[in-house]
Amino acid sequence: LGLVRLVSFDDWATEVPPSNEGGALSAVLKSDLLRLIGIMVGITAVVAAIADVQFNQMADRIFHTKDDKTSFFGSFFAYLNIFAFLFQLVVTPRILRSLGVGAALIFLPFGMAAGSIGILVLPGLLGGIAVKVGDVGFRHSIHKSATEILYLPIPSALKKRTKVFLDTTVENLATGLGAVFILILTGLGVSYANLSFLSLALISMWVFLLV
Repeated sequence: LGLVRLVSFDDWATEVPPSNEGGALSAVLKSDLLRLIGIMVGITAVVAAIADVQFNQMADRIFHTKDDKTSFFGSFFAYLNIFAFLFQLVVTPRILRSLGVGAALIFLPFGMAAGSIGILVLPGLLGGIAVKVGDVGFRHSIHKSATEILYLPIPSALKKRTKVFLDTTVENLATGLGAVFILILTGLGVSYANLSFLSLALISMWVFLLV
């Protein structure tokens, strides 16, 4: 409870359907809290798909052999996961206790926005590294913890159904939608770097919803 002392769930809780009747989609649509979480999950997945493609494309331009790519990816993700682990262990609890869930949820969109801008202004692989650090560094650490807290006011039986729906169905559909956006835009001649403008537009909507 100390982690969520800056968040009032009274208003949210009254909007969560009290029974288990109906499907997960119906439950999500009836609750402002679940609906906003679903939109956040969807936007996160689309922006992450764009970041992943941008990072891989930048790496392809620098490393021309399979062995070079394997060596780079292995080292990069090892260090990145160590960073995410230490951030989760040391920084996340302090942010949640001192600033609350709202501040914790801002880290990922701001990190991904910084990475998207990095793609536009930093040359070569540096931009790709920036966007991937903004994604992986915060998505599976502070953002995951803060998102889990948002589910606290939801009855456990309803939470089991809706959380699986949001974490799998919605996220996978949004990732596929992100891939479609990428195919369409690159097919129209938009460069991989300029996909950051789409990411920044989505992140702006994301931050607005969080506020």
